[in-house]
Amino acid sequence: MLVCDETEKLFRGLKEEGISVGVDTCGYVSWENISRLAPYIDFFLWDVKHFDAERHKELTGVSNDLILENLRRVDKELDIDLYASDSGHDAFRGKYPGSL
Repeated sequence: MLVCDETEKLFRGLKEEGISVGVDTCGYVSWENISRLAPYIDFFLWDVKHFDAERHKELTGVSNDLILENLRRVDKELDIDLYASDSGHDAFRGKYPGSL
C-alpha cells in the first residue's frame, strides 16, 4: 500500500464526494501507512499469500509476521470492513479466525 501525499489527497477527495474507498493489499507495510489512510478507507481486501509462516516465506521470500500483525490490528483497532484470504484457500469475512 503506497502512501504519499497524493494518495492521501485522492482518498480524502473520494470520501468527500461520497465514493467508497477500498484497498487491496497484502499488508506488508508499516502501521504508520495504514493508520494515515485509515480515515478514508471503507474496506480492505487483504491478500495473505499463505497463513502458514514457512509456506508464506517459501512463496514470497518474506515472513508473514508483519502482514498478520497488521491484519490483527486492523481487525481490533479500526472500524473498517475487512475481507481476507490466503489466495482463496482460507477465506474469512469480518473477524479473522482466532487461530491466526
